[in-house]
Amino acid sequence: MMRCHLITTFALLALASFGVALEAAEPNGLVQWSNGEEDTGDLSFAPGVTLKLHDGSVRHRIEPSQVAELRLRPEKEELLRRWRFLEPGKPAKEEIGEPKPTRTLAADLTLIDGRELSGHLFTTMAILRNEAGKQRVLIPAKQQGDEGTALNALIYPQRMVFAPFTQGHGHKVVVTGHAIALTRPGLARLGINDGTLHAGAATAVFLARIADDAVHVSWPNGDHTALQQRLQNELNQIDDFFDDRRISLAWSASDDTRYSVVMLQRSGVATGSKPWRIEIWRWHHDAIDDRYLIAGRGWLARGLGAPPQIHADPALWNANPICRGETP
Repeated sequence: MMRCHLITTFALLALASFGVALEAAEPNGLVQWSNGEEDTGDLSFAPGVTLKLHDGSVRHRIEPSQVAELRLRPEKEELLRRWRFLEPGKPAKEEIGEPKPTRTLAADLTLIDGRELSGHLFTTMAILRNEAGKQRVLIPAKQQGDEGTALNALIYPQRMVFAPFTQGHGHKVVVTGHAIALTRPGLARLGINDGTLHAGAATAVFLARIADDAVHVSWPNGDHTALQQRLQNELNQIDDFFDDRRISLAWSASDDTRYSVVMLQRSGVATGSKPWRIEIWRWHHDAIDDRYLIAGRGWLARGLGAPPQIHADPALWNANPICRGETP
């Protein structure tokens, strides 16, 4: 996978007070990966491809030229284990080897005429061409890793922009100033133009606004202190380019899914301004071993120098039904 360099891809506009990168208009050829990185260039489906999507009742055949945007989101994630019986004829058994991660993906398509389709997309391929060369981008229906593979190591293209919309149905959101959205559970990054968020009808999002030297994130009310500390303990065991990693917010969304807002800083830089990022991470809870595994990540803001403060904003959460996964 081609890597997106942290510094050279910053947008030209920034809030000078703490160097927050504000994204310029998105190119038509964009691939956002599930690990938070992105690539740009000339993006098209592989020659001869016809997209096949099953929405639960109808199988749709879609011409690639009609697709403006494609987003993948995890529908089911689990750790498969091998077992063996300790004694013939007796129910007692033990686990063998390391768990094997699997992920089933669902797709949301926006067509150039504004129509939206959701369902299971048959595995297909796209091609990204840029100054680095030609890259094949696999669009999988399902992923499976080897035993012992981390769930977040199963990287997939979570958002692909092929062409601009000619029209479309957007969600009006209540947010002021510069704002960004991350889809849930996929954590694909979406722009907000004039108070309108272009997202599928079934999309749930986190909203964030950058103002007053701080990043305000839509977040549900509640005491998440214990979960925050638990996830921080897991985070301390992870190797990452950013060696200073602190969880600012945490939330238990379901029995097996948790989210956290993470401040990442590169404190090991000897000279010059130090890079930082604010990301939302999705965690999968493995109930058998009672551990948390990173399942996905997406960034809200990034910059150099002194980072902004992070604040939970329950009012932003409550004011926007799409944050709660509800239809406005």
